[in-house]
Amino acid sequence: AVGQRYALSEVQRCAPDMLAPFAEAAASLGIPGFEETPAGMCFRGTLFRLPLRDTGQAKTSLLSSETFGEGPEGEKRARALLAEFAAQAPELIFFLQAVESVAVYEQAASAS
Repeated sequence: AVGQRYALSEVQRCAPDMLAPFAEAAASLGIPGFEETPAGMCFRGTLFRLPLRDTGQAKTSLLSSETFGEGPEGEKRARALLAEFAAQAPELIFFLQAVESVAVYEQAASAS
């Protein structure tokens, strides 16, 4: 599948709830979040939102029907995938000059 590129200001206008978790995560971690510039909204970094869905979410999702399962077993599988990614990140970004670090953060289930 081919990815799409969207201006953050357009995403904020059309789907503000999509960016809310990133803004909340940045604020809770004490790192710079989104900021308005003369050229539009920007985020100083690269964001990835992974579609880690349970079975119920996967059934109704328009983006992905892949699931990690239910309950503790699904959570365990998702955490293992993220831990593996974090462990391999230094090797994955070795040739990327603009990437200085990779971090994985978890947003509490009770957050929006």
